[in-house]
Amino acid sequence: MAQDKPTIVIVHGAWHHPEYFSTVGHSLESKGYEVVCPRLPTCNNAIPPDQTLSDDVALIRSTALKLADAGKEIVVLCHSYGGVVSTDALYDLSVEKRAAQNLKGGIKRLAYMCAFIPKKGEGLADIFGGTLPPWIQPQPNKTLALVNPENHFFHDTSDPEHWASLLVTHPTDAQSDPVSHEAWREIPVTYLICEGDQGLLLEFQKMMIARIEAEGVRVTTETCTASHSPFLSMPQRVVELAINVANS
Repeated sequence: MAQDKPTIVIVHGAWHHPEYFSTVGHSLESKGYEVVCPRLPTCNNAIPPDQTLSDDVALIRSTALKLADAGKEIVVLCHSYGGVVSTDALYDLSVEKRAAQNLKGGIKRLAYMCAFIPKKGEGLADIFGGTLPPWIQPQPNKTLALVNPENHFFHDTSDPEHWASLLVTHPTDAQSDPVSHEAWREIPVTYLICEGDQGLLLEFQKMMIARIEAEGVRVTTETCTASHSPFLSMPQRVVELAINVANS
């Protein structure tokens, strides 16, 4: 029964939306899991942008808090920029912290999937040394244009052009605004390393893991050969990841 299992909350990345995770979501639901994948406010295709990182953080925090207050244990699976949002949004919501307050429910585990792990005071761009990669280009309308997303995000999918065509706009500021919290300090962490990722290169994934391990955080790692979109090219591997962390 779904209520006997953790709820899976999926936090998608920049330029994306829940449709990208439909195969994974439906598969998990068929196995009895409740799956929640809210659309981040910054991914509303507004030009010029009218939402910010803080709006994304507020949505994910309110979503997780509502589930926790209903007594549900939660596993959060975050992708790419979704790691920034989750890191900032989910502080003080761990199962352990809520239990200490005599509250049921809470975040059981935080699973980063080729996702960014910022420290307090950092934005996404800071992890790249303060400058986004050259294939992510700021536009006068305050959005970010992607050069060849087919290659950087979807190269191992069956139809890279199709998936690239579904991407939406994303605000420039959302990639630089700093986070104020570090949920990874209090919630158990798993990281899915995607070795074929051409968007967030393997070296950056390993660097981010090493940075928080140096802070005393134990990171459980899993590995796959996928691109930046394992939920499209290897959806069953992502389902396996979700089940593994749900059972951990």
